[in-house]
Amino acid sequence: MKRRRKVLTLVQKIEILDKIKSGDTVASLARKYEMNESSVREIRKNEVAIRRSVMESAPISSKTCFITRDVMVEKTEKALNIWIEDQTQKKVPLSSIIIREKAKQLHQHFTSSSKGDSENSSFLASKGWFEKFKNRCNLHNVKLVGESASADHLAAKNFPIELKNVIEQGGYTPEQVFNADETGLFWKRMPSRTFLSKNEKTAPGFKAAKDRLTLLLCANACGFMIKSMVVYKSLKPRAFKSKDMNHLPVFWRANNKAWVTAQIFSDWFTNCFIPQVEMYLKLKNLPFKALLLIDNAPGHPPSLKFQHSNIEVMFMPPNTTSLLQPLDQGVIAAFKAYYVRRTFQRLLKNLEEDPELTVTQGWKNYDIAKCLVNIKESLDEVQPSTINACWRKLWPEVVLKSDKIDNLNTTVNQIVKIARNVKGFDEVNKDDIEEMMFNYDQELTLEDLEEITDTPNEPKQSEDDEEEVEPVKPDFSSKSIKEIFSLANQLTEKVFMTDPLTERAFKFKRGIQELLVPYEEVCKDIENKRKQTSITNFFHPS
Repeated sequence: MKRRRKVLTLVQKIEILDKIKSGDTVASLARKYEMNESSVREIRKNEVAIRRSVMESAPISSKTCFITRDVMVEKTEKALNIWIEDQTQKKVPLSSIIIREKAKQLHQHFTSSSKGDSENSSFLASKGWFEKFKNRCNLHNVKLVGESASADHLAAKNFPIELKNVIEQGGYTPEQVFNADETGLFWKRMPSRTFLSKNEKTAPGFKAAKDRLTLLLCANACGFMIKSMVVYKSLKPRAFKSKDMNHLPVFWRANNKAWVTAQIFSDWFTNCFIPQVEMYLKLKNLPFKALLLIDNAPGHPPSLKFQHSNIEVMFMPPNTTSLLQPLDQGVIAAFKAYYVRRTFQRLLKNLEEDPELTVTQGWKNYDIAKCLVNIKESLDEVQPSTINACWRKLWPEVVLKSDKIDNLNTTVNQIVKIARNVKGFDEVNKDDIEEMMFNYDQELTLEDLEEITDTPNEPKQSEDDEEEVEPVKPDFSSKSIKEIFSLANQLTEKVFMTDPLTERAFKFKRGIQELLVPYEEVCKDIENKRKQTSITNFFHPS
């Protein structure tokens, strides 16, 4: 019969250790205590730890002793877990050696920050520690690769064939095949050679370089882009105090690290992607079915495959994003170029309108609400033909020939020209702009990790670090609407006085009148509600 597992108390273990010292054999002690010889040898092996536990006043009836973990090691593991999540979000392949080396760097940094002594660190980040760390942090879904972090060219070669078979079997049209991908955006970053970038660490309340958001884009093979999602650190920033969060130009979500988690992605899939795709296909007179292509990022849960019967979710092979992902083949780069250009245009316009405004103050006035407007307008500027052309590597049959493809080089040159008109930006060149556009995926520094580690996990409800300001309610009364009508008439008259072509001026006037129709209806409705109802309206004729 199988022998029952037997757990000894500390007293019994000390007795065994004393008898071993007295000359008793392992076999005799195993028979006496009715246990395996290997268990006796294990007790003998752990003699130092067992005797230390007794000396440190552990209860002698204890059968298991737990050792309090080092605070610095726990902080190191928390920061390391955040770093791994950040790297996997950015699709950076990791190996056990890279993770262990990063753990040693973090422990050394935290030790030196608290005690001022990092030379005598006993933390080795051994293989045994790494295996236990993986279990503690549930990192089984993180794909660790070998020491070669190159893209998987073989998988990238075979996947288009697999995709073609899925499209043919499902009977999908180009309008029904979508790709979604995330990108980071430091929405207030300036070129490193400008004085704004150099002084941002010393300027009070000016953390421009670190203010990051994550943008999720989704488009089909025809070039149609659905509503994008923005993940920010605050659920409702002060810039949105008077705004309806359900009517923003983007799908807004938040967590304290501004990352796309599995929960947030599932929320976007259910409440944004599915309704928008259903509405789009209905307008196209196509059946409601779609294929969504996404990569193997940790924030993309495998359960999406079974979430909706009309939506087929297909995961791309790991380490093929740079080779195959359509949005990564030029769409994201074009968007970022347009975003940077619009940001500089806005700054230059503000400085021209207010000569007393400094560059620093003008840049500080650029808030997240203005950022969302820039994001929306920049996404609208990306040509559908550019999106379609970016499917060339994955689905070449669907790509159409077109001359209307966004030219990144031309846009960068435009940005340099605009930037040099801003005071203090005279030395900005093409390399500075390209560095500013494409360094969104740079690695978190040790200081950044320490700051994130010390912050709570819940997203901020509002930006508490700003001064409390009473929100200004928008004045949308009949009086303010009539002022809009008056300004529109003045603008129309100015165009007629200035434009030598009368036909063009009439076209402008008709356009303005058409745009003002909804406001005329709102004004009528407000005035009708303000009118006092006559008492005779409450009586019926006899």
